[in-house]
Amino acid sequence: MVIIVIGYDGELFRKVMDPRTSKGREYKLEYILTFALLAIMSGAQNYKEIYLFIMSHYEKLKSFFQVEMSSLSDPFGDLEDSNPR
Repeated sequence: MVIIVIGYDGELFRKVMDPRTSKGREYKLEYILTFALLAIMSGAQNYKEIYLFIMSHYEKLKSFFQVEMSSLSDPFGDLEDSNPR
C-alpha cells in the first residue's frame, strides 16, 4: 500500500457532521471517511471491499495516522471468508 496523503490528519473530514448517536461513535468519523476514501482510491467498489481494505491495512493505517483504535469488529459476519462482490 502506498499512502499518497502525506501528513494528512483527517482535517477535511472533521467538518462533516456526524449523524451517529453517541453509542455508535466508537471511532472518529474523520478516520472512517479517510480510510474509506483510501480504499476507494485503491479500487474498493462496495462497503465490504472497503472493510476488507481497512482490515488488511489496519496496523499501517493506525500507525500512519496515529489513531487510537481498538481492533475492529466484523459488522457483516464472517467477511474474511466471503466473496465481497
